[in-house]
Amino acid sequence: METGGTDLVYSCHNLHIKGPKGISSRKLGEDHYHVISQQDAEEFYREGFFIAESCVDSLIIDSARRYIDDNYFKFLKASKRQDDWRIHFQLDLTNAELNVEHAPILDLLLKSPKIMGRLKCLLGCELAGIFYSQIALRTPVTSGSREEFYSPGAEYHIDGQANASGDRFPDPWSVQVGIALVDMITEDMGNFTVFPKGHVSRSWRNYCEEKKTKTLPNLGPPHKICLKAGDVVFVHCLLPHRGGKNIHIVTDEEISSFSIVNNIPKKTREMVFIRIKGENINYEAPERSSKVIEDPWDDFKSFLAKYNLG
Repeated sequence: METGGTDLVYSCHNLHIKGPKGISSRKLGEDHYHVISQQDAEEFYREGFFIAESCVDSLIIDSARRYIDDNYFKFLKASKRQDDWRIHFQLDLTNAELNVEHAPILDLLLKSPKIMGRLKCLLGCELAGIFYSQIALRTPVTSGSREEFYSPGAEYHIDGQANASGDRFPDPWSVQVGIALVDMITEDMGNFTVFPKGHVSRSWRNYCEEKKTKTLPNLGPPHKICLKAGDVVFVHCLLPHRGGKNIHIVTDEEISSFSIVNNIPKKTREMVFIRIKGENINYEAPERSSKVIEDPWDDFKSFLAKYNLG
């Protein structure tokens, strides 16, 4: 199995959407005020994720939404996928100020000390970079069918590559943050869906073969995550997950929340996912993949010690 080196073409790079450049700079001096509570730390350890409310300022969210809306048809035309637009591939975050594509999207991270501080707690170090970010929309289903189309417990993935181009598992990052740009407070809005405890409930040593042969095990009932705009979900790199089906019927009371966008369909679930790398972890080391598979907490040793876990 390939372990994540540069000899294997990353499929996410092939899906990269180019965009205009701008300046995105880190909001300095406040990260250390925003640490993870013992309760959230224990939830991350036990379930593989936790939610932090109101992490992103509404003005930053509005700026990101307007940017996506202004470029909606351009991205739609350029992408191989309708609502999965990948950006910021292998982006270095060691500089405080960056001239970068899709700057309003990166601002969601860099200008949000409540996210940055929690990431530092999880990783026990500064952020080194982003494997890739993802503008992840879930447009409404238009068929009128409302039945669930996933087989319960078995339709999921863990980020990596397992196809004819080769195997790379897991992907070279440690924590994924999912940032809600709109409210999704019911379970029918295309919610980000996870399988709690799946990061530690079994060995994922044979994941690539199971994925390719469609023999992934049933992990039981999934959990659809409900968020309000500005809330963030922090996710372990081995937690199985998937997107949901957007069958939500928007009420008159909800329609105002979509008022700043003109091109994105009004019922769309709008999120941004960012896959984070820590500066103290060598993601290109040949043994990194096997170490994480054998010990899901290999990237998080200082976190475990800080919160007396494990």
